[in-house]
Amino acid sequence: IGEAEPLCEADWIRAIGHAAQWDGQIIPLPEDQLPQYLKAGINTAQHLVTDTSRIRAELDYTDALSQEEALHRTITWERSSAAV
Repeated sequence: IGEAEPLCEADWIRAIGHAAQWDGQIIPLPEDQLPQYLKAGINTAQHLVTDTSRIRAELDYTDALSQEEALHRTITWERSSAAV
């Protein structure tokens, strides 16, 4: 559905990095300094936030796992799939 508490891109990267036991540094760059292959090709000047409160309230939806546990499981799965 979506996150109960949406994260900005940098916070997503930090959360994924933490779950992957990565201790690197995030260095934001203006789009004109990015290599072509990293450019999104869309207008990212606006914020995009989804509000999942209505579906959570009306359907009594709750996440089956915490965000941290879900990321941990996803990374574990990705790593095991890459090893095959």
